[in-house]
Amino acid sequence: MLSTGPISSVLRCFHLFRNLSEHELEAVAATCKSGEFARGDYLFYQSEEILQVYFVISGRVRLFSTSEDGKEQTFLLADQGDMFPHLGFFRTDSYPHHAVALDDVHCLVIPVRTFEQLLLAHPAISFKIMQVLADKIIDLQQRLEDKTFYPLESQLVSLLLRLSETHAARLDAEWLRFSTTFTNSELAGMLGTTRETVNRTIQKLKKQQAVVMAQGGSMHIHLEKLRSLLPDTPVVPIDPQKDHFIRTHAQACCVRGCHEV
Repeated sequence: MLSTGPISSVLRCFHLFRNLSEHELEAVAATCKSGEFARGDYLFYQSEEILQVYFVISGRVRLFSTSEDGKEQTFLLADQGDMFPHLGFFRTDSYPHHAVALDDVHCLVIPVRTFEQLLLAHPAISFKIMQVLADKIIDLQQRLEDKTFYPLESQLVSLLLRLSETHAARLDAEWLRFSTTFTNSELAGMLGTTRETVNRTIQKLKKQQAVVMAQGGSMHIHLEKLRSLLPDTPVVPIDPQKDHFIRTHAQACCVRGCHEV
């Protein structure tokens, strides 16, 4: 078992635990193990039983699904500060994706069954975590609406804007620089399209001076120009009744002591 002192400080950096008190963080830290994976290692395979949830301290992990005909769909590129699978603590079946290390990865690993016992002993932790997961569900709802209502170019613009929130730093008042390098193949995987299509769209964004590729392969984006390329008619926001349903049922789940979403 790792020392809980430094681990509790690390846990505070993860969005899932942002609402926990110091005492609650120490209780979660006591359930953690250290995980080290080399580039190319699989952390788990699609359809394996969910036994652990992962929190990335350093490195990068690709989560992807494979169809019966061999096609791949990238769901997430997890970097420092990310966790996966998002509903791993509240599922009783199998991992929905493969997870492979894209470089050397260091992460915290929490066994699902151990964490369930913690939630039963500390209902307040369960309640606070479910509030954060409710926000995640609403975010995923917005992404689904992006894919449904936006043409592909706008989907890519929306994706770049979302990624910039966690993977980019400001250069000046107008430009952001991505600290993480996303290949066109990776962007295509996240959009469910081809690398060639993303290539063409990126070239178009370059001509519009909304995107610049700097030396070393890092991408710079012009926030206002990208935002201006989104459709004038905004994507319909999540219905207030849906928002209320998600949050109410998340809270009721914790009150009953259940762990399904």
